Amino acid sequence: KKTLLPLIKKNIQLQLDAGVEISIHSDDPGMKRGLYVGDLMLRAYAAAGMTRADLIQMAKNSFKTAWISDGERAEFLKMIDDYVAAFDKAHPSVSIE
Repeated sequence: KKTLLPLIKKNIQLQLDAGVEISIHSDDPGMKRGLYVGDLMLRAYAAAGMTRADLIQMAKNSFKTAWISDGERAEFLKMIDDYVAAFDKAHPSVSIE
């Protein structure tokens, strides 16, 4: 049985490597049967063989491309960096690579 998964995985990785600011969004979680953006990102991680760094970059991309002020953007990007740093400090032996 053929699947598009290898092609999807390759295309996502090529876009990320090229600096394309791809991200995952949902403006209506009910349409996704209750899945929220975090759930969708974890599914993409599993399906496309993404790395932890890819997930972090996609989270940042969602704010880099959002229609928000530069100040708000900077605050959200700092929140991501702070969260990742705090998680790594609290869980030094946990790896999702």
